[in-house]
Amino acid sequence: MPTVFVPARNSRHRTACFALYKALIRQSVRVPLPDNLISAPGLSGPVHPIKHLVRSGFRRNKTDTSPRLVISALRNGYKFLDMLSAAQSTLTPEYAQVHEFIRARMTRKANALALRSLRDPPPPKPHSAPNPNTIPLLTRVSGPGEPPHYEPTVRPRPLAELGGTGIRRVPTLENAAGIPYLRQTKPQTLIMNRIIRQKSEKLQKKVYEAMELLEEPREAARYEDTWDKLIDKELGVRGDDRDPPGSYTRTNQQALDSVFDYLNKSRADQAARGAALHRIVQEERALRDQERIERMRRREREARRAAGDSSAPDAAQVEALPQATVAKSSMDIAKQLAAEVAGTDPFIDPARREAVGTSPSKTDESVEHQNSSNSRKSVMAKPAQRTKNFAGIRKVGSTNDAPESANADSKRMNDDRKSRRRRLVYNPTMTADGGRGGASF
Repeated sequence: MPTVFVPARNSRHRTACFALYKALIRQSVRVPLPDNLISAPGLSGPVHPIKHLVRSGFRRNKTDTSPRLVISALRNGYKFLDMLSAAQSTLTPEYAQVHEFIRARMTRKANALALRSLRDPPPPKPHSAPNPNTIPLLTRVSGPGEPPHYEPTVRPRPLAELGGTGIRRVPTLENAAGIPYLRQTKPQTLIMNRIIRQKSEKLQKKVYEAMELLEEPREAARYEDTWDKLIDKELGVRGDDRDPPGSYTRTNQQALDSVFDYLNKSRADQAARGAALHRIVQEERALRDQERIERMRRREREARRAAGDSSAPDAAQVEALPQATVAKSSMDIAKQLAAEVAGTDPFIDPARREAVGTSPSKTDESVEHQNSSNSRKSVMAKPAQRTKNFAGIRKVGSTNDAPESANADSKRMNDDRKSRRRRLVYNPTMTADGGRGGASF
């Protein structure tokens, strides 16, 4: 199987290309150019314009591997070499052609620069470097030697400062590698990912450092101290003369304590931050519920206003009637029913009295006056007394002396009382004629 020919890896091809490149560079600087073309925008500098074009062409074609493209580029290179050799004289057409090409290229470059200046500058790339104008989310309020404690700086914000739809969105408290933070939306921002990654790498580096101090250096320090003790014993140096803090084991332990102290402080700091962030979430959630209730009430008011206030009032907001008003209404209803029954009650109807053979007397008038007085008192009686009176009238009405019409009238009165949802108060009395039972209202 034939191998693929790569021109850049062939020594003969590289030699030919370098020779052509050097020849074009030597001929390009020999072409005379006016000062306005050399100092034009886009090509100003110590580099000759034609020399710059030659370098750009070779740099652009250095990755070509196709034989067709390589052969075409070499042919164009040799043609330009002949043209640059002829353009060294100001009387040749090649000189005018080179000048026209350089001038057209300068014009296009100047127009491109003018259009670029009219465009808005691109926005700066986001970065996680500290910004002095940024208000921190949490502020440490504890002292230098106190346990860490943080308080929210600007959160939760009032409803007037919220943008967008005006509906509060409660953030979510998240934890990544022991680092608490508030997540607003998904997907997570790149800046937040970078901050979490940097803090995690810093914390993980300290953990690896502690693991390294616990393994090989600790054992090596013990061996070094043993060797030093043997040397001191041979030299006759007492053990008390050696400084204990300067031993290898003590130095290793001090380094390990410093790493553990950093990890413990970092863990306590992250716990305090997490507690402060949790308070922010709780306050945001409470404000969201309160604002939701206010929106619902506002919508209800707008709906009632649009309907022309035709909706029924809330029963919970209507004040209860006074007790005197209730008693007065009960008395009025009782009097009205008494007037309706007066024409049919055999115990009150005058015609019935004439048929029985009785007539109203002073005793009857006193009894009626007493009945009306008892009726007014019974209206304000207690419920237990009312029930007792009601049972008494039923007992009196069930005697053999009362006619059947009285029982029918009493039943109709009870039905009417239930329909009106009012309680009628009955007072059992005794009439002057033979001890017959009656009722007064």
